[in-house]
Amino acid sequence: MRDKYNESFEKIKMDSGRKDEIRNMITESSVTPKKKTGYIGLLVAAAAIIAVLAVPPSREAVFAAARYIRNKFTTANGSTVEISSQDLDGGTSMIKEISVSTSVGEAKDIVKVEDGKILFVADGKNKDITNKISEDKYYKYEKEIEDGQRSALYVGGTPDNAKWIEVIYDKNGSILMQTMSLSEQEVKNTEWAKKALKDAGSDEGSIILIMNDDGTIIAGEITTSDSDTSVETSTETSTD
Repeated sequence: MRDKYNESFEKIKMDSGRKDEIRNMITESSVTPKKKTGYIGLLVAAAAIIAVLAVPPSREAVFAAARYIRNKFTTANGSTVEISSQDLDGGTSMIKEISVSTSVGEAKDIVKVEDGKILFVADGKNKDITNKISEDKYYKYEKEIEDGQRSALYVGGTPDNAKWIEVIYDKNGSILMQTMSLSEQEVKNTEWAKKALKDAGSDEGSIILIMNDDGTIIAGEITTSDSDTSVETSTETSTD
């Protein structure tokens, strides 16, 4: 894991002296999580994503994710997500550690396929959307969730390969998080997914979680369109 941090760290756009200083801080802080993450009463898988952000000191809130400390909400597939952040270098805003923990009490379906039909079930109505989606066309559903936050669900594909993307917005309309059942490669190769993310405005920085159907995380990252900011992430999964 440490080799992966060092390899990715070389990609950070920063003065070499400052880069060495930050690398030493990271080493001393032991950013790789040591303990398991879980929620009492939930006999399910839990995951934690730790991101080390190298943010130029002249920027304020370059990362959308960095603004959201102590946010907690529930995604459409039943995951409870909580986001927090802390400084790693004395509050100078040069390095932040963003922790994302998620747990699932009862996994919820977003779509299901019956008799060759794709049913949208996230709203409890089992709506037939078979003719509304394809490999290059998506179905969109929006609703308000906790604390004035908003969820936008996108579903696309065919009965053999129906997938979904959920984008969570804060009360001001900025993206807080994206979750999806597609892999990074699938997103790049799937027309409806690219259109959906463009519609969602996901070119701004946000946390992305790639999930299994049961709501457990299989991958995670924090992305941004800012070319002067780089990110290193790691993921740990445990079962309670």
